[in-house]
Order: sequence, then C-alpha cells, then structure tokens
Amino acid sequence: MPPPRHLLVGLFAGLAWLGARAAVAPATPESGEPPLTKAIQIRSLTSEEALRGLPVRIRGTVIFIAAQQDVFVQDDTAGTFFRTDRAAGLKPGDVIEVEGKTHAGLYLPGIGPSPYRVVGYGPLPEAVRVSAEDLRSGRFHYQRVAAEGVVRAGRRLPDGRMALKVGATSPWIEVRVESGEGSGLASFVGAEIRAEGL
Repeated sequence: MPPPRHLLVGLFAGLAWLGARAAVAPATPESGEPPLTKAIQIRSLTSEEALRGLPVRIRGTVIFIAAQQDVFVQDDTAGTFFRTDRAAGLKPGDVIEVEGKTHAGLYLPGIGPSPYRVVGYGPLPEAVRVSAEDLRSGRFHYQRVAAEGVVRAGRRLPDGRMALKVGATSPWIEVRVESGEGSGLASFVGAEIRAEGL
C-alpha cells in the first residue's frame, strides 16, 4: 500500500463542535497583574476571568491564519489565538511575540486585538495525532493536530476549498483542505491520507 498522502488543512470540522461560552460583561482589568506568558495559562481561564482583560505577553509559532485577521499561535504548552488588522505577510512558521489582553473567545479564551512582532521563523510544532473523539472533547482546540484515515466522500465548498469525510464509521472527521496534492475530488476518494492542521 502506498504511504498516506499529506495535506495541509485549515480545520477539522466534522465533530469538533463545542458549545459557545456565555457572554459576561467585561470588568476593569486589574492593575499590577503580571502578564500571562504561556498559551496554557490563557486557555485555562474561565470566560469571566478572560473578560477582565488580563495582560498577556506570549511568544509562539504561527500555525494558521483565518480571514487575514484571526491568527492562531502555539508555544510549547498549547495553542491560542489573537486578532490583528495587519496579518498580511504573516505566515505559518513565523515566530512572533504578542502583547495584549485576554479575550473570552467563542470556544476558549484567547487574546483580544493586539500588536505583534516577528522575531524569527522555524518549523511548525509537531502535530498531535487525534481521533474524532479527541476533537469532540475540545482538548486540542486551537492546536496542531493530525489524523489518518481513508477518504470516504468529498465535496467542493463555495470558497473553492475541499471538504473530505475521513474515517470508516461514525464518528468521522471532516477535513477542510487549504492546500495539498492535486485538486480533483475524485483523486482523494478511497485514498488513505494524513491530514495535519488546526
């Protein structure tokens, strides 16, 4: 059997749904708080804690950019995100420093609109192999993950990307492909693939 085809994917969507956190009125940030410096500290906050606008100073590797404003960054502890109005030119692999304040986020806390600076470039963090159950749990939300399986079906999305149904039985994983080998859906159906992405 030939080795699995490798794909760069934007996200796993099939069973990665998580309930949105309830909105809470933001409180005044506390003065003198030491900044959070690790992604795990940010993602471990409750919505109420994140809405306090706690200071953040984090360094990590860009792993994905969505809609040219949502930037996902991962350090040696976990992944998080921030928003910017100037993501043009930023790319996966850039090592950046972000200084801002916590934000509740839709699924997990992150960093609100913040400035950043590029301080280097390096390899993407190693993708952690996951199952559909792992994705459902949200444990690896905003982090680089990998899944392997056989493509059972595919469809073209309105924006031109492909959505591939991967796995033998339910629960299966939907992989939204940003780039990869070939462009025809027919070439993927029945193929064993390894998908890496957010």
